Amino acid sequence: MKRLVTIPFSHYCEKARWALDRARMTYTEEPHLPILHVPFALRASGQRLVPILVTPHGAITDSTRIIEWIDGMLPEEKRLFPHDPTLRAEVSRWESRFDDELGPHARRWGYWHMLPHRERVVSILGKHVPAWEKAVFSASYP
Repeated sequence: MKRLVTIPFSHYCEKARWALDRARMTYTEEPHLPILHVPFALRASGQRLVPILVTPHGAITDSTRIIEWIDGMLPEEKRLFPHDPTLRAEVSRWESRFDDELGPHARRWGYWHMLPHRERVVSILGKHVPAWEKAVFSASYP
């Protein structure tokens, strides 16, 4: 069984979720709140960044490495990354651009609009995380 360690509201985590769902792979998600996720991430992979896909063969960190691993499990006709090196480089360039440019800007834009709405943020980010994490988050929210 595969386990995906995540934080809510992360485009990197969403990319990993999407790739797993697209490939119809079974997995369980282990969501944690930002900062509180660190001990769980360290235990899963020795690193503090998420997403982390824990497989029977070890942990895979980084959303790009996760989708490349998933892609390698699929038949050629269902893969996201083409076999042709030129096309693969093009896909990788776009994927990196979305990760490095669009994703962080979209995240900042979302946080800018959401953070002033305490109850809404606690509700959205606290969904599906352990109850103690939601309680700590709610009590410590500025």
